Amino acid sequence: MRIRHIRYAEALIAGGSVDPRMYLFDVRTPCPDGVARAGHGADMPFFFDNISRAPAADGPHAAPVVVSMSGALVALARHGDPNHGAIPRWPAYTLADRATMVFDIEPRVEHDPMGAERRVWDAGPLAG
Repeated sequence: MRIRHIRYAEALIAGGSVDPRMYLFDVRTPCPDGVARAGHGADMPFFFDNISRAPAADGPHAAPVVVSMSGALVALARHGDPNHGAIPRWPAYTLADRATMVFDIEPRVEHDPMGAERRVWDAGPLAG
């Protein structure tokens, strides 16, 4: 899933957008096999502040993650910029640094997270 989002951000940049943002959801919850993962779609209850409808996502970690993620969504809707007081400064995604907000218990910005994996795809069918 991630590589398609990276390619979309790259296409936005190629098309002249100067403000795409990239995020990576990394709040891990136990899966039936006992391994903690951050699965596809697991971010939605946090973005939309509806943890009560996703009991598997709830827990002592949930409230601060909801504040950071739903706050970013509200700030983006109101101002066109996801930055707000509960997260570190979230810069635009560029090809030079690939700044990515990592939503976890403590949100942080990483540059080119999982870069080695991304580079493997650079020569693959989803390249450029």
